[in-house]
Amino acid sequence: MDGPNVLFIVMDTSRANIALNEEVMPTVASIADEGATFENAFTTAPWSLPSHASIFTGQYSSHHNTHAGSTQFNPDVSPLAEVFAQENYETRAISNNIWISPEFGFDRGFQSFQKGWQLVDGGADIGQISKEQDTRADQVRAIADELLRIDAPKTIINSLFALFVRKRYDSGAWLTNKRLFRWLQSRDNSQSFFAFLNYLEPHLPYDPPENAIKQINGSEADTERMRSVPQDAWDHFAGDLELTDRDFDDLKTLYAAELRYLDSRIESVYEKLDEVGILDDTILVITGDHGENIGDHDLMDHQYSLHDTLLHVPLIIRYPEAFDPGSEYEQSVELRDLYPTLLDLCNIETSLDATQSDRNIATEEGSGYTLGEYLTPQPAMETLEDRFGNLSERVRAHDRSLASIRTQDWKLIIGSDGSELLYDLQTDPDERHDVREDHEDVVTELRDQMPEPIKNVEEKSESEDRNVGSRTEQRLEDLGYL
Repeated sequence: MDGPNVLFIVMDTSRANIALNEEVMPTVASIADEGATFENAFTTAPWSLPSHASIFTGQYSSHHNTHAGSTQFNPDVSPLAEVFAQENYETRAISNNIWISPEFGFDRGFQSFQKGWQLVDGGADIGQISKEQDTRADQVRAIADELLRIDAPKTIINSLFALFVRKRYDSGAWLTNKRLFRWLQSRDNSQSFFAFLNYLEPHLPYDPPENAIKQINGSEADTERMRSVPQDAWDHFAGDLELTDRDFDDLKTLYAAELRYLDSRIESVYEKLDEVGILDDTILVITGDHGENIGDHDLMDHQYSLHDTLLHVPLIIRYPEAFDPGSEYEQSVELRDLYPTLLDLCNIETSLDATQSDRNIATEEGSGYTLGEYLTPQPAMETLEDRFGNLSERVRAHDRSLASIRTQDWKLIIGSDGSELLYDLQTDPDERHDVREDHEDVVTELRDQMPEPIKNVEEKSESEDRNVGSRTEQRLEDLGYL
Protein backbone atom coordinates (compact mmCIF):
# COMPACT_ATOMS: atom_id res chain seq x y z
CA MET A 1 0.00 0.00 0.00
CA ASP A 2 1.72 3.16 -1.24
CA GLY A 3 -0.54 5.78 0.31
CA PRO A 4 -3.44 6.07 2.74
CA ASN A 5 -6.90 4.91 1.81
CA VAL A 6 -9.67 7.46 1.43
CA LEU A 7 -13.25 6.77 2.49
CA PHE A 8 -15.36 9.76 1.49
CA ILE A 9 -18.84 9.76 3.04
CA VAL A 10 -21.53 12.22 1.95
CA MET A 11 -24.55 12.41 4.21
CA ASP A 12 -26.89 13.80 1.58
CA THR A 13 -28.96 16.81 2.71
CA SER A 14 -27.31 17.26 6.12
CA ARG A 15 -27.20 20.79 7.51
CA ALA A 16 -24.46 21.63 9.96
CA ASN A 17 -26.42 23.03 12.88
CA ILE A 18 -28.34 19.75 13.26
CA ALA A 19 -25.83 17.13 12.11
CA LEU A 20 -23.06 18.49 14.35
CA ASN A 21 -25.27 18.18 17.43
CA GLU A 22 -23.85 15.26 19.42
CA GLU A 23 -27.31 14.38 20.71
CA VAL A 24 -28.40 13.87 17.10
CA MET A 25 -25.27 12.14 15.78
CA PRO A 26 -23.26 10.81 18.75
CA THR A 27 -21.05 8.53 16.66
CA VAL A 28 -20.10 11.30 14.25
CA ALA A 29 -19.32 13.47 17.28
CA SER A 30 -17.07 10.75 18.71
CA ILE A 31 -15.27 10.41 15.37
CA ALA A 32 -14.80 14.19 15.40
CA ASP A 33 -13.19 13.83 18.84
CA GLU A 34 -10.60 11.57 17.20
CA GLY A 35 -10.03 13.90 14.26
CA ALA A 36 -10.79 17.41 13.03
CA THR A 37 -14.02 19.37 12.80
CA PHE A 38 -14.31 22.21 10.32
CA GLU A 39 -16.96 24.30 11.98
CA ASN A 40 -17.39 26.72 9.09
CA ALA A 41 -17.53 24.43 6.06
CA PHE A 42 -19.66 25.51 3.12
CA THR A 43 -20.80 23.85 -0.04
CA THR A 44 -20.64 25.77 -3.30
CA ALA A 45 -24.20 24.96 -4.39
CA PRO A 46 -27.45 24.17 -2.53
CA TRP A 47 -28.32 20.84 -4.14
CA SER A 48 -26.71 17.53 -5.02
CA LEU A 49 -25.85 17.70 -8.71
CA PRO A 50 -23.68 20.86 -8.75
CA SER A 51 -22.41 20.31 -5.21
CA HIS A 52 -21.01 16.84 -5.93
CA ALA A 53 -19.53 18.15 -9.17
CA SER A 54 -17.63 20.76 -7.14
CA ILE A 55 -16.43 18.13 -4.66
CA PHE A 56 -15.15 15.91 -7.48
CA THR A 57 -13.45 18.71 -9.45
CA GLY A 58 -12.44 21.38 -6.94
CA GLN A 59 -14.30 23.92 -9.06
CA TYR A 60 -17.28 26.25 -8.72
CA SER A 61 -20.45 25.55 -10.70
CA SER A 62 -19.58 28.27 -13.21
CA HIS A 63 -16.44 26.33 -14.09
CA HIS A 64 -17.55 22.69 -14.10
CA ASN A 65 -20.89 23.73 -15.68
CA THR A 66 -22.98 21.00 -14.10
CA HIS A 67 -26.37 22.26 -12.93
CA ALA A 68 -30.07 21.97 -13.76
CA GLY A 69 -29.50 23.64 -17.13
CA SER A 70 -26.63 21.26 -17.98
CA THR A 71 -27.09 18.03 -16.08
CA GLN A 72 -24.28 15.89 -17.50
CA PHE A 73 -21.08 15.82 -15.45
CA ASN A 74 -18.35 16.16 -18.08
CA PRO A 75 -15.69 18.49 -16.67
CA ASP A 76 -12.56 19.65 -18.48
CA VAL A 77 -10.42 18.64 -15.49
CA SER A 78 -9.86 15.17 -14.09
CA PRO A 79 -12.40 14.26 -11.39
CA LEU A 80 -10.98 13.17 -8.06
CA ALA A 81 -11.60 9.47 -8.67
CA GLU A 82 -9.83 9.66 -12.02
CA VAL A 83 -6.72 11.15 -10.42
CA PHE A 84 -6.68 8.43 -7.77
CA ALA A 85 -7.15 5.73 -10.41
CA GLN A 86 -4.18 7.10 -12.36
CA GLU A 87 -2.14 6.71 -9.16
CA ASN A 88 -3.01 3.00 -8.99
CA TYR A 89 -5.71 3.42 -6.35
CA GLU A 90 -8.69 1.10 -6.47
CA THR A 91 -11.69 3.39 -6.95
CA ARG A 92 -15.19 2.46 -5.89
CA ALA A 93 -18.50 4.28 -5.43
CA ILE A 94 -21.85 3.38 -3.94
CA SER A 95 -24.50 6.05 -4.44
CA ASN A 96 -28.13 6.23 -3.37
CA ASN A 97 -28.83 9.56 -5.10
CA ILE A 98 -30.00 9.20 -8.70
CA TRP A 99 -28.27 12.47 -9.68
CA ILE A 100 -24.94 11.02 -8.58
CA SER A 101 -24.90 8.09 -10.94
CA PRO A 102 -23.55 6.92 -14.30
CA GLU A 103 -26.71 8.29 -15.96
CA PHE A 104 -25.35 11.77 -15.29
CA GLY A 105 -21.66 11.00 -15.81
CA PHE A 106 -20.49 10.61 -12.22
CA ASP A 107 -18.90 7.20 -12.78
CA ARG A 108 -15.90 8.81 -14.46
CA GLY A 109 -12.75 7.53 -12.79
CA PHE A 110 -14.52 4.85 -10.75
CA GLN A 111 -13.63 1.26 -11.56
CA SER A 112 -16.80 0.13 -9.78
CA PHE A 113 -19.96 2.20 -9.38
CA GLN A 114 -22.92 0.59 -7.62
CA LYS A 115 -26.35 2.17 -7.55
CA GLY A 116 -28.37 1.76 -4.37
CA TRP A 117 -31.61 1.23 -6.27
CA GLN A 118 -30.23 -1.84 -8.09
CA LEU A 119 -29.54 -5.16 -6.44
CA VAL A 120 -27.27 -6.29 -9.28
CA ASP A 121 -25.39 -4.29 -11.88
CA GLY A 122 -26.81 -4.22 -15.38
CA GLY A 123 -30.17 -5.01 -16.88
CA ALA A 124 -32.55 -2.83 -18.84
CA ASP A 125 -35.02 -0.08 -18.03
CA ILE A 126 -38.27 -1.75 -19.01
CA GLY A 127 -40.19 1.44 -18.41
CA GLN A 128 -38.11 3.30 -20.97
CA ILE A 129 -38.43 0.47 -23.50
CA SER A 130 -42.21 0.54 -23.10
CA LYS A 131 -42.26 4.32 -23.35
CA GLU A 132 -40.49 4.29 -26.72
CA GLN A 133 -43.19 2.19 -28.42
CA ASP A 134 -46.32 3.58 -30.09
CA THR A 135 -48.81 0.78 -29.44
CA ARG A 136 -49.49 -1.67 -26.64
CA ALA A 137 -48.66 -4.58 -28.97
CA ASP A 138 -45.30 -2.99 -29.81
CA GLN A 139 -44.67 -2.46 -26.10
CA VAL A 140 -45.36 -6.12 -25.32
CA ARG A 141 -43.10 -7.29 -28.16
CA ALA A 142 -40.28 -4.96 -27.11
CA ILE A 143 -40.45 -6.09 -23.49
CA ALA A 144 -40.63 -9.75 -24.56
CA ASP A 145 -37.53 -9.27 -26.72
CA GLU A 146 -35.73 -7.69 -23.80
CA LEU A 147 -36.59 -10.57 -21.50
CA LEU A 148 -35.02 -13.00 -23.98
CA ARG A 149 -31.67 -11.25 -23.76
CA ILE A 150 -28.80 -12.77 -21.83
CA ASP A 151 -29.03 -10.19 -19.04
CA ALA A 152 -32.81 -10.57 -18.64
CA PRO A 153 -32.43 -12.08 -15.15
CA LYS A 154 -30.73 -8.87 -14.00
CA THR A 155 -33.61 -6.83 -15.39
CA ILE A 156 -36.15 -8.99 -13.55
CA ILE A 157 -34.17 -9.03 -10.28
CA ASN A 158 -33.73 -5.25 -10.26
CA SER A 159 -37.38 -4.67 -11.08
CA LEU A 160 -38.54 -6.90 -8.23
CA PHE A 161 -35.97 -5.39 -5.86
CA ALA A 162 -37.13 -1.85 -6.66
CA LEU A 163 -40.78 -2.78 -6.20
CA PHE A 164 -40.70 -4.89 -3.05
CA VAL A 165 -37.38 -4.77 -1.20
CA ARG A 166 -35.38 -1.59 -1.69
CA LYS A 167 -37.11 0.62 0.89
CA ARG A 168 -37.91 -2.11 3.38
CA TYR A 169 -35.08 -1.06 5.69
CA ASP A 170 -34.22 2.55 4.81
CA SER A 171 -33.20 4.70 1.82
CA GLY A 172 -30.25 2.46 1.00
CA ALA A 173 -27.87 2.68 3.97
CA TRP A 174 -28.35 -0.96 5.02
CA LEU A 175 -27.52 -2.32 1.57
CA THR A 176 -24.72 0.21 1.09
CA ASN A 177 -23.02 -1.01 4.27
CA LYS A 178 -23.54 -4.64 3.33
CA ARG A 179 -21.85 -4.05 -0.02
CA LEU A 180 -19.04 -2.00 1.52
CA PHE A 181 -18.34 -4.58 4.24
CA ARG A 182 -18.27 -7.48 1.79
CA TRP A 183 -15.75 -5.58 -0.33
CA LEU A 184 -13.57 -4.51 2.61
CA GLN A 185 -13.54 -8.04 3.98
CA SER A 186 -12.46 -9.50 0.64
CA ARG A 187 -9.54 -7.12 -0.01
CA ASP A 188 -5.93 -7.99 0.83
CA ASN A 189 -5.14 -4.30 1.53
CA SER A 190 -2.02 -4.33 -0.65
CA GLN A 191 -3.58 -1.68 -2.90
CA SER A 192 -4.81 1.64 -1.56
CA PHE A 193 -8.40 2.64 -2.31
CA PHE A 194 -10.51 5.71 -2.85
CA ALA A 195 -14.11 4.89 -1.94
CA PHE A 196 -17.11 7.22 -2.12
CA LEU A 197 -20.44 6.64 -0.36
CA ASN A 198 -23.60 8.70 -0.70
CA TYR A 199 -26.21 8.05 1.99
CA LEU A 200 -29.66 9.45 1.20
CA GLU A 201 -31.47 9.02 4.52
CA PRO A 202 -31.82 12.73 5.51
CA HIS A 203 -33.40 13.59 2.13
CA LEU A 204 -37.13 14.15 1.73
CA PRO A 205 -39.35 12.28 2.32
CA TYR A 206 -38.40 11.82 5.99
CA ASP A 207 -39.30 8.31 7.11
CA PRO A 208 -37.03 7.30 10.01
CA PRO A 209 -37.50 4.20 12.17
CA GLU A 210 -39.67 4.56 15.27
CA ASN A 211 -36.78 4.08 17.69
CA ALA A 212 -34.78 6.86 16.02
CA ILE A 213 -37.68 9.29 16.49
CA LYS A 214 -37.91 8.40 20.18
CA GLN A 215 -34.16 8.79 20.58
CA ILE A 216 -34.56 12.36 19.34
CA ASN A 217 -37.88 13.31 20.94
CA GLY A 218 -38.24 11.00 23.92
CA SER A 219 -40.20 7.83 24.54
CA GLU A 220 -43.49 9.72 24.63
CA ALA A 221 -43.07 11.08 21.10
CA ASP A 222 -46.31 11.17 19.11
CA THR A 223 -44.85 9.50 16.06
CA GLU A 224 -48.22 8.97 14.44
CA ARG A 225 -48.91 12.71 14.43
CA MET A 226 -45.44 13.47 13.11
CA ARG A 227 -45.79 11.04 10.24
CA SER A 228 -49.15 12.55 9.30
CA VAL A 229 -47.61 15.95 8.48
CA PRO A 230 -47.62 16.47 4.67
CA GLN A 231 -44.14 16.60 3.15
CA ASP A 232 -44.75 17.92 -0.37
CA ALA A 233 -42.28 20.78 -0.69
CA TRP A 234 -43.70 22.10 -3.95
CA ASP A 235 -47.30 22.15 -2.70
CA HIS A 236 -46.03 24.34 0.12
CA PHE A 237 -43.90 26.48 -2.18
CA ALA A 238 -46.78 27.07 -4.60
CA GLY A 239 -49.12 28.05 -1.76
CA ASP A 240 -51.35 24.95 -1.98
CA LEU A 241 -50.22 23.60 1.39
CA GLU A 242 -50.18 25.52 4.66
CA LEU A 243 -48.09 24.15 7.49
CA THR A 244 -48.04 25.37 11.09
CA ASP A 245 -45.01 25.98 13.30
CA ARG A 246 -45.83 22.72 15.05
CA ASP A 247 -45.87 20.92 11.69
CA PHE A 248 -42.40 22.20 10.93
CA ASP A 249 -41.21 21.24 14.40
CA ASP A 250 -42.45 17.72 13.72
CA LEU A 251 -40.70 17.65 10.35
CA LYS A 252 -37.46 18.82 11.99
CA THR A 253 -37.78 15.97 14.48
CA LEU A 254 -38.24 13.46 11.65
CA TYR A 255 -35.26 14.97 9.83
CA ALA A 256 -33.09 14.77 12.94
CA ALA A 257 -34.25 11.17 13.46
CA GLU A 258 -33.10 10.30 9.94
CA LEU A 259 -29.68 11.64 10.86
CA ARG A 260 -29.74 9.68 14.13
CA TYR A 261 -30.48 6.49 12.25
CA LEU A 262 -27.73 7.25 9.73
CA ASP A 263 -25.35 7.82 12.63
CA SER A 264 -25.84 4.18 13.64
CA ARG A 265 -24.94 3.05 10.13
CA ILE A 266 -21.80 5.20 10.15
CA GLU A 267 -20.90 3.64 13.49
CA SER A 268 -20.93 0.25 11.77
CA VAL A 269 -18.61 1.58 9.04
CA TYR A 270 -16.17 2.87 11.66
CA GLU A 271 -16.20 -0.48 13.45
CA LYS A 272 -15.60 -2.36 10.19
CA LEU A 273 -12.59 -0.20 9.32
CA ASP A 274 -11.18 -1.03 12.74
CA GLU A 275 -12.05 -4.72 12.44
CA VAL A 276 -10.18 -5.16 9.14
CA GLY A 277 -7.20 -3.24 10.52
CA ILE A 278 -7.17 -0.17 8.27
CA LEU A 279 -8.79 2.52 10.44
CA ASP A 280 -5.66 4.56 11.09
CA ASP A 281 -4.44 4.06 7.52
CA THR A 282 -7.64 5.56 6.11
CA ILE A 283 -8.54 9.20 5.64
CA LEU A 284 -12.17 9.21 6.76
CA VAL A 285 -14.14 12.20 5.47
CA ILE A 286 -17.71 12.78 6.65
CA THR A 287 -19.59 15.71 5.17
CA GLY A 288 -22.86 16.86 3.63
CA ASP A 289 -23.39 17.98 0.05
CA HIS A 290 -25.92 20.62 1.12
CA GLY A 291 -28.40 21.37 3.88
CA GLU A 292 -32.17 21.66 4.05
CA ASN A 293 -34.86 24.29 4.54
CA ILE A 294 -37.58 22.97 6.83
CA GLY A 295 -39.84 26.01 6.87
CA ASP A 296 -36.79 28.28 7.05
CA HIS A 297 -37.10 31.37 4.84
CA ASP A 298 -40.61 30.17 4.00
CA LEU A 299 -39.12 27.27 2.02
CA MET A 300 -38.91 23.49 2.11
CA ASP A 301 -36.36 21.22 0.45
CA HIS A 302 -33.13 22.73 -0.95
CA GLN A 303 -33.90 24.92 -3.93
CA TYR A 304 -34.32 28.63 -4.75
CA SER A 305 -32.04 29.77 -1.91
CA LEU A 306 -28.41 30.34 -0.89
CA HIS A 307 -28.99 30.77 2.83
CA ASP A 308 -26.75 29.08 5.36
CA THR A 309 -29.46 26.50 6.04
CA LEU A 310 -28.44 25.10 2.63
CA LEU A 311 -24.77 26.03 2.30
CA HIS A 312 -23.40 25.38 5.82
CA VAL A 313 -22.58 21.68 6.08
CA PRO A 314 -20.79 19.37 8.51
CA LEU A 315 -17.20 18.44 7.70
CA ILE A 316 -15.16 16.02 9.79
CA ILE A 317 -11.87 14.40 8.82
CA ARG A 318 -10.25 11.62 10.81
CA TYR A 319 -6.64 10.82 9.90
CA PRO A 320 -4.12 10.61 12.78
CA GLU A 321 -1.16 11.36 10.49
CA ALA A 322 -2.45 14.86 9.77
CA PHE A 323 -5.00 15.85 12.42
CA ASP A 324 -4.65 15.87 16.19
CA PRO A 325 -7.62 14.42 18.08
CA GLY A 326 -10.30 16.97 18.78
CA SER A 327 -8.90 19.61 16.42
CA GLU A 328 -11.34 22.39 15.63
CA TYR A 329 -10.84 24.66 12.64
CA GLU A 330 -12.75 27.91 12.70
CA GLN A 331 -11.66 29.33 9.35
CA SER A 332 -14.15 29.23 6.50
CA VAL A 333 -13.56 26.40 4.05
CA GLU A 334 -15.33 25.19 0.92
CA LEU A 335 -16.05 21.58 0.00
CA ARG A 336 -14.18 22.12 -3.25
CA ASP A 337 -11.03 22.51 -1.11
CA LEU A 338 -11.20 18.78 -0.37
CA TYR A 339 -9.90 18.06 -3.88
CA PRO A 340 -6.36 19.42 -3.32
CA THR A 341 -6.43 18.54 0.40
CA LEU A 342 -6.93 14.81 -0.21
CA LEU A 343 -4.33 14.74 -2.97
CA ASP A 344 -1.81 16.45 -0.67
CA LEU A 345 -2.56 14.08 2.22
CA CYS A 346 -2.00 11.14 -0.14
CA ASN A 347 1.22 12.69 -1.52
CA ILE A 348 -0.21 12.82 -5.02
CA GLU A 349 1.21 15.55 -7.23
CA THR A 350 -0.92 16.81 -10.09
CA SER A 351 -1.18 19.95 -12.15
CA LEU A 352 -4.19 21.97 -11.06
CA ASP A 353 -6.19 24.14 -13.41
CA ALA A 354 -6.51 27.82 -12.53
CA THR A 355 -10.24 27.24 -11.88
CA GLN A 356 -9.58 24.57 -9.23
CA SER A 357 -8.97 25.12 -5.55
CA ASP A 358 -5.31 24.74 -4.58
CA ARG A 359 -5.86 25.05 -0.84
CA ASN A 360 -4.97 22.30 1.63
CA ILE A 361 -7.37 23.03 4.47
CA ALA A 362 -5.23 21.01 6.90
CA THR A 363 -2.37 23.52 6.67
CA GLU A 364 -3.52 26.70 4.92
CA GLU A 365 -5.70 29.65 5.80
CA GLY A 366 -8.29 30.62 3.21
CA SER A 367 -9.32 33.80 1.45
CA GLY A 368 -11.62 34.84 4.26
CA TYR A 369 -14.79 34.27 2.25
CA THR A 370 -16.82 31.47 0.71
CA LEU A 371 -18.88 31.56 -2.47
CA GLY A 372 -22.15 29.95 -3.48
CA GLU A 373 -23.98 29.62 -6.80
CA TYR A 374 -27.45 28.59 -7.87
CA LEU A 375 -27.35 28.78 -11.65
CA THR A 376 -30.70 27.34 -12.69
CA PRO A 377 -34.02 27.20 -10.80
CA GLN A 378 -35.03 23.58 -10.22
CA PRO A 379 -37.86 22.72 -10.73
CA ALA A 380 -38.37 25.30 -13.46
CA MET A 381 -41.37 27.61 -13.20
CA GLU A 382 -42.84 25.96 -16.30
CA THR A 383 -42.74 22.62 -14.52
CA LEU A 384 -44.53 24.08 -11.51
CA GLU A 385 -47.11 25.72 -13.78
CA ASP A 386 -47.88 22.36 -15.35
CA ARG A 387 -48.72 21.05 -11.91
CA PHE A 388 -50.26 24.04 -10.14
CA GLY A 389 -51.50 26.36 -12.89
CA ASN A 390 -50.91 30.09 -12.54
CA LEU A 391 -48.21 30.93 -10.02
CA SER A 392 -48.25 33.86 -7.63
CA GLU A 393 -45.79 36.73 -7.86
CA ARG A 394 -44.23 35.47 -4.63
CA VAL A 395 -43.41 32.18 -6.32
CA ARG A 396 -42.28 33.76 -9.57
CA ALA A 397 -39.86 35.98 -7.67
CA HIS A 398 -37.71 32.86 -7.24
CA ASP A 399 -37.30 32.43 -11.01
CA ARG A 400 -33.71 33.64 -10.98
CA SER A 401 -30.11 32.58 -10.71
CA LEU A 402 -28.25 33.44 -7.51
CA ALA A 403 -24.70 33.97 -6.27
CA SER A 404 -23.45 34.61 -2.76
CA ILE A 405 -20.35 35.67 -0.89
CA ARG A 406 -19.96 35.08 2.85
CA THR A 407 -17.42 36.36 5.34
CA GLN A 408 -17.46 35.86 9.09
CA ASP A 409 -19.39 39.10 9.46
CA TRP A 410 -21.51 39.48 6.32
CA LYS A 411 -23.46 37.53 3.71
CA LEU A 412 -24.43 39.03 0.34
CA ILE A 413 -26.79 37.23 -2.05
CA ILE A 414 -27.34 38.69 -5.52
CA GLY A 415 -29.78 37.58 -8.20
CA SER A 416 -29.94 37.65 -11.98
CA ASP A 417 -33.06 39.82 -11.58
CA GLY A 418 -31.00 42.57 -9.92
CA SER A 419 -32.06 41.64 -6.40
CA GLU A 420 -29.69 41.94 -3.44
CA LEU A 421 -29.86 40.65 0.13
CA LEU A 422 -27.33 41.60 2.80
CA TYR A 423 -27.21 39.97 6.22
CA ASP A 424 -25.23 41.05 9.28
CA LEU A 425 -24.20 37.63 10.57
CA GLN A 426 -22.96 38.94 13.89
CA THR A 427 -26.40 40.22 14.90
CA ASP A 428 -28.53 38.10 12.59
CA PRO A 429 -26.96 34.63 12.16
CA ASP A 430 -30.28 33.18 10.95
CA GLU A 431 -30.35 35.60 7.99
CA ARG A 432 -33.78 37.04 8.65
CA HIS A 433 -33.26 40.77 8.11
CA ASP A 434 -31.98 42.37 4.92
CA VAL A 435 -29.82 45.39 5.85
CA ARG A 436 -28.42 46.38 2.45
CA GLU A 437 -30.00 49.84 2.50
CA ASP A 438 -28.06 50.68 5.66
CA HIS A 439 -24.75 49.28 4.42
CA GLU A 440 -24.30 50.11 0.75
CA ASP A 441 -20.53 50.33 1.31
CA VAL A 442 -20.47 46.71 2.49
CA VAL A 443 -22.48 45.58 -0.55
CA THR A 444 -20.00 47.30 -2.86
CA GLU A 445 -17.00 45.84 -1.04
CA LEU A 446 -18.38 42.31 -1.14
CA ARG A 447 -19.34 42.58 -4.80
CA ASP A 448 -15.81 43.71 -5.59
CA GLN A 449 -14.42 40.63 -3.84
CA MET A 450 -16.53 38.22 -5.88
CA PRO A 451 -14.46 36.76 -8.73
CA GLU A 452 -15.49 36.46 -12.33
CA PRO A 453 -17.68 34.94 -13.63
CA ILE A 454 -19.55 34.33 -10.37
CA LYS A 455 -20.59 37.92 -9.73
CA ASN A 456 -21.98 38.27 -13.26
CA VAL A 457 -25.09 36.30 -12.41
CA GLU A 458 -26.81 35.26 -15.61
CA GLU A 459 -30.21 33.69 -15.86
CA LYS A 460 -30.03 30.18 -17.27
CA SER A 461 -32.88 27.97 -18.41
CA GLU A 462 -33.55 24.38 -17.44
CA SER A 463 -32.24 21.82 -19.87
CA GLU A 464 -34.91 20.45 -22.20
CA ASP A 465 -32.91 17.44 -23.31
CA ARG A 466 -32.48 14.87 -20.56
CA ASN A 467 -31.73 11.56 -22.15
CA VAL A 468 -32.70 9.44 -19.16
CA GLY A 469 -34.99 6.49 -18.77
CA SER A 470 -38.43 6.57 -17.27
CA ARG A 471 -37.21 4.89 -14.08
CA THR A 472 -34.64 7.64 -13.64
CA GLU A 473 -37.37 10.23 -14.14
CA GLN A 474 -39.51 8.45 -11.56
CA ARG A 475 -36.69 8.36 -9.03
CA LEU A 476 -36.08 12.06 -9.53
CA GLU A 477 -39.75 12.72 -8.96
CA ASP A 478 -39.71 10.54 -5.83
CA LEU A 479 -36.93 12.77 -4.50
CA GLY A 480 -38.97 15.89 -5.22
CA TYR A 481 -37.30 16.87 -8.51
CA LEU A 482 -40.28 17.28 -10.81
